[in-house]
Amino acid sequence: MKKTLIFLVLLLVLLSSTSEALAISEDNIAELKIYFYDQEDYLIEVSYLIKMDGFSKVGIVKKAIKKLLEGPERDDLFSFIPKGTKLNYVILLGETIILDFSKELQDYGGGSFNVLHIREQF
Repeated sequence: MKKTLIFLVLLLVLLSSTSEALAISEDNIAELKIYFYDQEDYLIEVSYLIKMDGFSKVGIVKKAIKKLLEGPERDDLFSFIPKGTKLNYVILLGETIILDFSKELQDYGGGSFNVLHIREQF
């Protein structure tokens, strides 16, 4: 039986105030803030500029999660999210977003330490 890991993520800031959470320019470029860890176990905010194709909340979430799953571009940062993890789908229910990931997310190595760090990145 294929197991699926579902995260319920409340993104109240994103959903209730998208204009404050994202700075979107006139040419449809948005600044996303993604979090990775440094070697001293601190969460580091990294900003990415992305082209928005339309302006839906689900689209913003998909782009942000895709960037997070790609991992950091800097060599001094890393992610606790296992490599190869993919986003299967996104469902928006009011102020709740349901994210369904591929089974690779279950390969995090076990332990509450790793789970906490993965949650903090989301």
